[in-house]
Amino acid sequence: FRNGKPTEAETLFRELAESAPNGRERFEATYNGGNAALAAKRYDEAVRRYEEALRILPDDRATTDNLGLAKRLMQEERREQQSRPQ
Repeated sequence: FRNGKPTEAETLFRELAESAPNGRERFEATYNGGNAALAAKRYDEAVRRYEEALRILPDDRATTDNLGLAKRLMQEERREQQSRPQ
């Protein structure tokens, strides 16, 4: 997703997670999919991916931190949408 194409990266990481031969590789692909979703400002998807990654590796600090960030950004986005005149 550093190539400026986070949506394509999201798809790639989803495919990698689905085909991962072990838990660690599935965790990495799922976590990175969350990062790509976060970069694409798809906060709901980022939250889903981070939560899935934490089911695989519950004590991962970076994932926990990124999950908190994604939730906060999602809430801010919703507040902004609600405050816009229709």
